[in-house]
Amino acid sequence: MEQERDDGRSKTPLPELNLGRRRLVRSVTAAAPLVLTLRSGAVAAAVSCVGAKVIDSTDSAGKIIQPGSAAAGDTCVAGYQVCPNPGESNKIIPGANMQTAPVTSTGPNLFCGSGGGKITSKPVAILSSIALNSFLAKS
Repeated sequence: MEQERDDGRSKTPLPELNLGRRRLVRSVTAAAPLVLTLRSGAVAAAVSCVGAKVIDSTDSAGKIIQPGSAAAGDTCVAGYQVCPNPGESNKIIPGANMQTAPVTSTGPNLFCGSGGGKITSKPVAILSSIALNSFLAKS
């Protein structure tokens, strides 16, 4: 069934050539969704980290030592873990024993909580309300 070409070489019959192409296209098409859905561990970790406005500490009275851009109405989070991605030290992930309290103000000072519900003498991350909702959804 092979046909001769003008240069003396034989031609591959058309049905066999099409079958080979079909197999190639099918295998590529079947593998494409797998390749497109793979993500590296770093990408997956980056998705789970939440940006903090400020990462600081509180003193024994619950006062935020260097509040930066924190404001009353934000939320203090203690017991978080720093995001493991390099260069993202301002992002956090949920920790085992987390504690939250609203940022409150007394004069020019900002505190984590009020009354007996203060977070004292601990590292804290200050989150906006939007970041807090995202953070709590991951915990």
